[in-house]
Amino acid sequence: MQEIKTPEKNPALAQPAPPQSKTTRNCLVGCFGCLGVVGVLVLLIVFGGRYVLLHTSAPLALMESVLESSGEVDIRGLKGTVSTGFHADEIRFGKNPDSDKASYFKNITFRFNGLEELFETKPKLIIEEFTVESGTVYYSPGDIHPRPDRQFRDDLRKPPSRDAAADSSNSTGDEFQEVRIDVVRLTNLKAINRVTGDESELAEFSIKDLHYLEGQFQNAGEYEIKGLTIVLDNMELRDFSGSPSSGFKLDQLRLKNQQDQWSQLEQVVFEFNGMQDLLKNDRLAVKRIAVNSGRFYFGPGQRGDTESGYSMLGGWSEVGGEALREFSVEDIELPNLVFVNAETGLEFTLKQVSLKDYQSVEGQVTKLGKLQIEADQLAFQSGPSQQFKDLPDDLLKQAFSGVVKTGFAGEVVKDIPFQLDCCFLRNGRVLQHLDSFGGSLACDIRPFATMVRCKNWQPLEFLKWDRGLLPSFVSGAWDFKSEPPDRQKDGKKGGKKDGKKDGKKGGKKGGKLIVKEALTFGLGATEWVVPATELSLDPSSKLPIAIPFASKNEEDSAKGQLFLSQHAPFVVVQLEPVETDRQEQFAKVLHGSPFANLSSLEQLRIKNNLTALDQLPALPQASGADDAATKKEPAATKQDPPAVKPSGGAGSK
Repeated sequence: MQEIKTPEKNPALAQPAPPQSKTTRNCLVGCFGCLGVVGVLVLLIVFGGRYVLLHTSAPLALMESVLESSGEVDIRGLKGTVSTGFHADEIRFGKNPDSDKASYFKNITFRFNGLEELFETKPKLIIEEFTVESGTVYYSPGDIHPRPDRQFRDDLRKPPSRDAAADSSNSTGDEFQEVRIDVVRLTNLKAINRVTGDESELAEFSIKDLHYLEGQFQNAGEYEIKGLTIVLDNMELRDFSGSPSSGFKLDQLRLKNQQDQWSQLEQVVFEFNGMQDLLKNDRLAVKRIAVNSGRFYFGPGQRGDTESGYSMLGGWSEVGGEALREFSVEDIELPNLVFVNAETGLEFTLKQVSLKDYQSVEGQVTKLGKLQIEADQLAFQSGPSQQFKDLPDDLLKQAFSGVVKTGFAGEVVKDIPFQLDCCFLRNGRVLQHLDSFGGSLACDIRPFATMVRCKNWQPLEFLKWDRGLLPSFVSGAWDFKSEPPDRQKDGKKGGKKDGKKDGKKGGKKGGKLIVKEALTFGLGATEWVVPATELSLDPSSKLPIAIPFASKNEEDSAKGQLFLSQHAPFVVVQLEPVETDRQEQFAKVLHGSPFANLSSLEQLRIKNNLTALDQLPALPQASGADDAATKKEPAATKQDPPAVKPSGGAGSK
């Protein structure tokens, strides 16, 4: 057997590793270990800090310390975290939080979904509970400005448009993916005026179950106010309670004018179908409006506020800038309303105003119900109409009858009975027939036409009139006809006047005043005749309607013009030819007597007529008049009436 030789070991390879290599390996292990420890420490700090920030009271304690460092805030019993909410036993604030007159809130609880979800890509705000058990705030009169500034009032006059509402909703959706309010309840709150000691208070305000998700309200929520009383220098509201879902009631509302006179309403109740139905379906159903009594002061002292109020009401009579689809009234009862002129002290009392079962759909009145008004000098009620028998029975026909009683407006000296019959057509227009003054005055109003009939109408028998000249009697008829919109010309080719177009879109309608047969009337002791006449009315003219007349006595050459106005004195008389002493001229022509011998009432009527005549717009001079005649002449000078188309009859021009 061969002997197996064991290979000899290399002495160099058999030597142990040098000490330097072991030291390097230990250093690497130590470095990685340190880095691990640091990493763990960083993670502990991050997660520990996050835990401290979100799940301990440390952030609230820091916030409490910062707020209290101002010396005007004292927070007591604060507990909670920024991830769930907090509770504070009491928060006092003011220049001296420890004083008895410091403002405070007690037992404040706020629970929500936490800060984390507020700062996500699609943030959410979930208010699970926000309650305040009680609180009192002290204020000085200069801290509150109850009258809104002019810009704010101007903004209120404009109804919110649907586009603006949509933009607002979209804006909210961009900020929050979801907003939910489970419960908000504020109770036993007071506001006390440090100077006067007047107290305003709120028994309870609550919001429940409001849910907004992805740009739309899933639930508008339930809102309620109980026991709200506000006392300010010029406004008092006492014991207001209500909800936007049903209506409200209050014990008293008082408003003070610039003359320190208080207008007020007592025991007001308003019940309706709710804001959600109103805004969603354009439907306003008034179930009940009632008051116990009211007193209102009106006059120049309230002009600014009244103007703002009426403008605002005018704007908000529509929802979102669009007419309501449906409007109805079940019951309105307004008794004992007194209206007082702030300057003269003259009072007018509405003893009873009631409206029941009214309805309109798409702007068309479908049910008028029953309307009744009872006042000191006015009685008014409604019922079925016996007029318009030639029209279909399915059209709504209603009669409004009443009496304007002696003493009304200080000018009525004899009761004036009246009845207004209305027929509501399907196109939204209304046919009207008015019968008044014991049947001596009748008026029919049709689309684009008005017909007036007088049978020995004697207005001075019913009215004590001193504002101007009013006929003692009128017998005859006249018609006013206007042109329908489709026949109006917006402007004719080449039609220019003084470099301006004859017509503009949306201008006033033209028309005609027609007297088919001679009309007679009395002024003073003289009888006059308006001949059969057709007057073309220029819609662009500032002149009132001018009707020529002449003396009924053919031997008398006296003549003149009647100017009809929409405002008192309604009728202005001009005699022709114009004499230098117009007072004496009117006294002689109308009464056959010198002005000095007339009664004080007759003199006042002539003076007021001449004053109104001078206030009319300047009338064109007759053709060929001297230029000198137009210099510094009053309005009552020789003038031609508007163009007259003769249609027969004596005295026609």
